[in-house]
Amino acid sequence: MNFRIAIYTLLLAVALHLSGGYWAALQGVAWMKMIVDYSAAEGSLGRGLSATFGGENPCDLCRAIQEGREQERQREADTALETHFRHLPMPAAATLWLRPPTLPVIYPGTTDLRPPQRLHAPPGPVPRAGLLPA
Repeated sequence: MNFRIAIYTLLLAVALHLSGGYWAALQGVAWMKMIVDYSAAEGSLGRGLSATFGGENPCDLCRAIQEGREQERQREADTALETHFRHLPMPAAATLWLRPPTLPVIYPGTTDLRPPQRLHAPPGPVPRAGLLPA
């Protein structure tokens, strides 16, 4: 059962990573920190929530997350552009056609693939003195 939980946790982490969910997780951490800080500074939870989600004064972590998202979007746009140009068809003049040879290739030697036959008989009988137990 623990193995199944580990697999599901790993699959969830991979899905979050592929969908960009790590930015949402980091933003959630930043909001929690801001709620705690602003509520302590303002003296009430309501003012802390309105200061957190008002958008006028983001924290350093929120700014870093925003910059990271922008950099990732720019990187994805650059990669998409490179991929688009990489898959453009080549002009016909640059296409190289490889054709098989028109004449059959004849290799020197025999076409018989059997092993060569013995030219001489094996020497004498097999010595049996060393093969029998004493």
